[in-house]
Amino acid sequence: MSLGVGWNSHQGVIGEIAKPLAAPSYSLVLRLKELEGQQESLLKSVICAFNQLLDLRDLGTGIHSTRLAEWAVRIARKMGLPEADL
Repeated sequence: MSLGVGWNSHQGVIGEIAKPLAAPSYSLVLRLKELEGQQESLLKSVICAFNQLLDLRDLGTGIHSTRLAEWAVRIARKMGLPEADL
């Protein structure tokens, strides 16, 4: 079965277009890393926002949650966890 006149000449063009899709380019990998960093930052911001809402709801609870977070960071440092994970 023939695919028609000119098919072979188009195969080269299609192959050239598909090359970047087959192997991710360096700029795409960098962009993906950037987006992952933004996602992590957003997640941390959301957690902090919920913590602040909790603090506003009840002063006693707010003080407790702040002290608890401080102790968690101290323990993590003693355990040798990386600063970026704190």
